[in-house]
Amino acid sequence: MRYFRNVQMGIAVDTPRGLLVPVIRDVDKKSLEEVHAGMEEIKAGSAKGLYTMEQMTGGVFTISNLGIFNVDFFNAIVSS
Repeated sequence: MRYFRNVQMGIAVDTPRGLLVPVIRDVDKKSLEEVHAGMEEIKAGSAKGLYTMEQMTGGVFTISNLGIFNVDFFNAIVSS
């Protein structure tokens, strides 16, 4: 088991360039509203898929959701 000092949360998003995983930094120190604002920024950027390398690196874990496709269970393979 690995323990991390800070939590960087990757969000898997579908973009015109394919699956990308931008990161919300320091989610362990943010309020729910601040995390939501980060999610909204990622959502806005996913239409273009233009994220910087800094926005794409350092994720501690990744969240993915296929529920909108009526999927009950899946195994995600996300490279880090």
